[in-house]
Amino acid sequence: MVVGGSRSRAYGCRELDLGHRAREDQSQHPDQLRLCPPPPAIAAAAALVYTAKEILDHGFDGAESAVLAGLIAALTLALTLFRRADLSWQPPEPLATVLRFCGRYSLEIYAATLLAMQITAYAIEDPNAEDEIE
Repeated sequence: MVVGGSRSRAYGCRELDLGHRAREDQSQHPDQLRLCPPPPAIAAAAALVYTAKEILDHGFDGAESAVLAGLIAALTLALTLFRRADLSWQPPEPLATVLRFCGRYSLEIYAATLLAMQITAYAIEDPNAEDEIE
């Protein structure tokens, strides 16, 4: 499965999903111009922008900003270095079926969970409660 295949090709960029496809494409077409930055550069830019925005939004001081920047840098590095691989231990088939379903439909599961939480919040809301204005 190619994530974003036609759209990314339309803009001249390779897929950023698993990395191995981009390496295969590059090895097959080494003379082709790469029009998009490498994924680590995109991840670093996103981490910098996110960190700066959070520091400004929450008004962090120097120490808090340094801790946030360190944590975001560590998370970015861990996610950038992550590689998809087979597990040395394979789960039993019933568990594998559940995990496959959850992986395939994770966005739909997330949306259903958000909807259920919203409905629950409206169901338990006290109609006589006054809105707190601070």
